[in-house]
Amino acid sequence: MNFYLRGIAMGFKGLFVVLLVGVAVGRSMAAGEDASKGSTVVIDESAPGAILVGSSQVNSNHLVCTFYDLKRNRSGNIIPMDQVELNNILLNYLQSGWKPSKMARYYRSPLKRYATAVMIPPVVAYAVLTAFGEDDTMGVHWLLHYVGQLVHPKGITFRFVGAAEDGIVVRIDDRVVFCDHGFSDDKEMAEKFSKVWKSSDKQSGKYYLGSTAAVVGDWITLIPGVPVQIEIVVAEGSDGVSSAMLLVEEKGVRYPENQQGGPILPPFKVDVMSFDVMDQICLRLPAGEVAVEGGPVFNDGDVVVSNLETAVQGNLKMMDESSGSGLRIWTGDNGSVLEARAEGTSGNIVILKDASGRKIRIPIDRLSKADQRYIALVHKQEYNVSFEVKMQKTQPYLLPNRTVMQYEYIFSATAKQLRSAKETHDLVGELYVFTRELNGNAHILLAREQLPFKSERNAGQSVVVTTKPIRMNDEMYDDKPRDEDVFSYLFLIKDAEGTVISHHGSAEWLSPYLGRLQQQPVGAFLDPFCNRVHPTPPEPTAY
Repeated sequence: MNFYLRGIAMGFKGLFVVLLVGVAVGRSMAAGEDASKGSTVVIDESAPGAILVGSSQVNSNHLVCTFYDLKRNRSGNIIPMDQVELNNILLNYLQSGWKPSKMARYYRSPLKRYATAVMIPPVVAYAVLTAFGEDDTMGVHWLLHYVGQLVHPKGITFRFVGAAEDGIVVRIDDRVVFCDHGFSDDKEMAEKFSKVWKSSDKQSGKYYLGSTAAVVGDWITLIPGVPVQIEIVVAEGSDGVSSAMLLVEEKGVRYPENQQGGPILPPFKVDVMSFDVMDQICLRLPAGEVAVEGGPVFNDGDVVVSNLETAVQGNLKMMDESSGSGLRIWTGDNGSVLEARAEGTSGNIVILKDASGRKIRIPIDRLSKADQRYIALVHKQEYNVSFEVKMQKTQPYLLPNRTVMQYEYIFSATAKQLRSAKETHDLVGELYVFTRELNGNAHILLAREQLPFKSERNAGQSVVVTTKPIRMNDEMYDDKPRDEDVFSYLFLIKDAEGTVISHHGSAEWLSPYLGRLQQQPVGAFLDPFCNRVHPTPPEPTAY
């Protein structure tokens, strides 16, 4: 099925896709080298494939994911392979009782991924390969094998509801409980797979999930506290779009309905999904197909959760903004303290105003060294800050029946002290770059970089902060690059202790929420108050 009909092409309907490429993905192992000799790979953990397939870090609760490339033998040499042969290999593996020996002749990546869910919405198949550092091979004719344990502390009766582009099969304790073979166009092959497992539910195949019809699995009952083994195989037979999604329907629970009339179910998971994973799901699936938050978690600490991350404000020390009144604690050289706001300086005198409105003039050298430093930073230094966007066209990004141009952006901010200060202080410039969703109101944090200032003779201090290259696939603008005015920036000047001295830029509206902003990861979707939110899902155009 052409997934463009449903408006979920890699999230392009909702957002130009951002690929952070500060770290290149590559493999040192050439084709034909024995996999047993190992390989050196650097994985961009922020790439969609790495986020969706699983983490490189072992978690307390996870499914271990292994990648098999069926078009290479175990030594990495190319062998003949096509869709029919892949189907036969998978079928033979399933009918053998899932014997590992049936896969022994094929290439197996030395890297593992550790997943909390099997939730890969429609994504370019090639992206899955990059999660294992296998980016020098085609995104076709491969398998993913997940293995782990399920346990529920209170006991539960549930079933899987899921879909895949080319095939996904689940078995629990040697019993197949779900199979979406994805071969409906091949009646003979579909008949063979139906002998492995076939849904008996009338709702199976009635509603869409992603770009294919959802299959309904068998009911499964877990005894409280008793673990069972789960194995999942995902197959990809075409070098186009890949997807593999497993949701959970708990018996006796009423779920809200989507516009197709089907239940909105939560993903199957063995641990709470990260915000990054949920973002990728929202980018690629229309609203109402999946309830990204909540639902059972299959581990010993199972709870029904709402995984909206609470923004942590932290202890932000913003100069003259420690409270709404701008009051701060001043300390004299004799140890006495006063709560007041700095009104300005006149020669060697600082003018303070206390909470009652009384003005107090005091020699600067009668204050503590820390307060003297504060005055020097805030009241003696002014900066000119400019922002620049550079863009160049890069390699086209290929999708089925569509070529999307890539544009590489580099952002930089220059801050220059307007006059030389009497004292030299260690300062740091920190640049934040943002853009907006194309079909929503969220702001996207594209980049964050910082550099120390350098002192210049007769020119005070200056710094030029430049981001790593950021690639964007921009389909919504007819393959034209984005104009500069769709980007905004915030430039912070901080002292060596991390205290914000001043802020500049087109995103000044964010300044009251700097504490939250400094907690957010690059790539996060933010509301106007710097709280992390999920991206706006694309609109379905047909079912």
